[in-house]
Amino acid sequence: KFMGTSEKMDGLELFDPKRMSGRILGMGDIVSLVEKATEVIDEKEANLNNVENIISIYKLKDYLNYFYVELPNSTSCLKTFSLKYLGNKMDIHCGGVDNIFPHHTNEIAQSESYTGEKWCNYFVHGEYLNDKTGKMSKSKGEFLTLSLLESKGYNPLAYRLLCLQSHYRNQLVFSYESLDMAQNSYDKLKNRIDNIKKNANTLQNLELNSDYIQEFKNAINDDLNTSSALTVLYNTIKDNKLSDKEKILLIEEYDKVLSLSLLNDDEIKLSDDEKKKIEEMIEKRNNFKKEKKYEDADKIRNELEKMGIILKDTREGTKYEVKK
Repeated sequence: KFMGTSEKMDGLELFDPKRMSGRILGMGDIVSLVEKATEVIDEKEANLNNVENIISIYKLKDYLNYFYVELPNSTSCLKTFSLKYLGNKMDIHCGGVDNIFPHHTNEIAQSESYTGEKWCNYFVHGEYLNDKTGKMSKSKGEFLTLSLLESKGYNPLAYRLLCLQSHYRNQLVFSYESLDMAQNSYDKLKNRIDNIKKNANTLQNLELNSDYIQEFKNAINDDLNTSSALTVLYNTIKDNKLSDKEKILLIEEYDKVLSLSLLNDDEIKLSDDEKKKIEEMIEKRNNFKKEKKYEDADKIRNELEKMGIILKDTREGTKYEVKK
């Protein structure tokens, strides 16, 4: 029934890890398992000379949490759905590091015991998201969700950028200060790309720059190094040797992986730094006008226009709007 990986003992179906030929994720150190098993197994009920064979959900509970055949659990239910709708094999399985053991070990054990073949090629486990006090938990009070961030006025894609700036294997310490910086970075990035889009010659028939595409692929192939992939994006934007159309084509390819909606026509939002710079330039222009240095004042107006900022002189003072 399970490809010879289990046996009956005292009326229970027990799992034998040795019959999996070492294929179980996180179970290479059998000695460690035995030491922990002997701490919780009642000597009267188990044969401690063969403790490797006595890994059951009843006897090792939270530590091993292996399946007891007569009692369906969440892992066996998930595996049933997976095998039915996704087939016997899977390329990539994601989850948090807290899912490695025992949840994903169980999934491997059940799948490979049932099918008799390797189930999943790659497991990708994300590290914990912490706050300054440590690991986040609902018991501590306000728990981070995307809807909470949206209610506070943050763009969820700014949070995504924050995560992409780090590696998934590294724990990420969240703070609203770091999110503010990510929000500013995202707004600046979108504005720069919007300006590139305006100047891009849509009639140009160009091929993708193979060097940049290879750089981006190398970053992703380096254990999903999204931080390096973002560096390739920024280098592309800054490269004066590329035409605006070439840049847009490359950004479109990058965003298939980054999923930051970089080319979407959203409402343009200025970062705090950008707003400060614009207001300083307007004040400088107004001073030139008072001093009747109109040529210098026009230079500032033209410079702002190149940045996508349109000035309007009104009775209440100089206003500006962002050109889409």
